[in-house]
Amino acid sequence: MSDLRRQAVLVCVMLVAALPVRCDEWPLPYHDSANTAISTEKIEPPLKLVWKLGWDASEVRVVQQMVVYGGRLYLADLERVLALDLRTRAKVWEVPGHWQALCIYQDRVIAAGHDWRTGKDHQVAAFDAGTGRELWRAPSEGNGSGGWGNFVVTVHQNHLYLCGARFDELDPSSGKVLRSASPEVWMMGLPVFFGDQAYLGGGHYGHVVDLLDLSCKTLSLWDPGDANPIWWRDRIYVQGPINSAQALTLSDGKAEHVLRLYGYKGTGHVIAPVGDGLLVERDAATGAYLVAYDAVTGEPRWRSPMIVDAMASGTGELVFVVGGHRLRDRGGQARPDAYSCVLHALDAKTGKVRWQYRFPDGDHVMEGTVPVIADGHVVVATLRGVYCFAGR
Repeated sequence: MSDLRRQAVLVCVMLVAALPVRCDEWPLPYHDSANTAISTEKIEPPLKLVWKLGWDASEVRVVQQMVVYGGRLYLADLERVLALDLRTRAKVWEVPGHWQALCIYQDRVIAAGHDWRTGKDHQVAAFDAGTGRELWRAPSEGNGSGGWGNFVVTVHQNHLYLCGARFDELDPSSGKVLRSASPEVWMMGLPVFFGDQAYLGGGHYGHVVDLLDLSCKTLSLWDPGDANPIWWRDRIYVQGPINSAQALTLSDGKAEHVLRLYGYKGTGHVIAPVGDGLLVERDAATGAYLVAYDAVTGEPRWRSPMIVDAMASGTGELVFVVGGHRLRDRGGQARPDAYSCVLHALDAKTGKVRWQYRFPDGDHVMEGTVPVIADGHVVVATLRGVYCFAGR
């Protein structure tokens, strides 16, 4: 591709990227294609529980991805796609099927999934966001995952992508594969997009896809980890190597380590930007802390003791994260097999708890779950139901 054409494409990309996601919407699993999970919505604590959608503990209803569009909450729970009125919980429509992944493309709900019991029947489909009418359905054999957490559909610059065992661009009018990244790579987690490129983690390597021709380069990284990366302030933030998180910049197809966030033992999951810093899960083995680091210097700003159950989201002023603390017996000894599950609203600058809600004992969330923030509401999915909160 000529330099002139590439420059023209980059100008178009930057113009489209300047269009913000509306604060009353959450169209992608982590809000946007940079995976920031940050909304411009203004929510003031204390929050109140406005509705709950529950199911029996014996049911397998794993809700790992939710999106909001047009005042409706859409969720996939392995057995169906369900559309609810965000404010009232009223069911708008329901489509059965083994769906795990969701995103919004224009006025359509794009769903992808497979039979998680057999690992077969991979497919992707489009439904009218208002009525649930099926617009098209296409098989996606060869591009799937053995589990439900690493099979995603997403949108960047008005292009639709299906990401599982491959990185495919789909025809949004039919679901047919238009192009696949070459050479093929094994990826894990959600890709992160920036300009005309995408970063994929998986298999202890990092990969960069040129979205103009879908050529793929493997980066020489040391164990970048498989957790969802974040593109923020012109850097890629990823988990790992062991006991750390790292910030990368790309130049001429090569990755440069800009910053490593050390401190405590643990997983080093980068789970959200916060203010001018970054939230990282730390020290999962010996007590667990959520730490906010300065994104430039790597110095810790504040830390909050908690076992982090899921990813975090925020509004710029608040951070919403599901975490807990070890439960103790009557003698005061911590029980390593039990802890409370709590939704926290933390002050983004200080880490101070502004509000919290404790879920019923025995309830938990999936590791990749992120609180969804849209239209004055915060929605959290647990293993026993979906909870919707509203600020004052």
